Amino acid sequence: MKITQNELSKKLNKSRFWVTAIERGNIVPTILGLYQIADSLQCSIFDILPPNFGASIVNPNIDFKTAGQVYMILDETQREIQNEVI
Repeated sequence: MKITQNELSKKLNKSRFWVTAIERGNIVPTILGLYQIADSLQCSIFDILPPNFGASIVNPNIDFKTAGQVYMILDETQREIQNEVI
């Protein structure tokens, strides 16, 4: 899905600067923000997370075990949200 930053910001009711900051990696969206972005793009949160989502992406001080636990929580949360929508 092709969408401009302006279009995405309008769908999310956020500023274009917020979208730009996330795209550049200057800020990290909340989990809710991540789900809102994915919903607006009609995709899974895992489609917009970097490949091999892991410790070095989230925080260099987090080990891979902790990053894996975060990934599992995100996956479980997404399934719960999808079940509520259905």
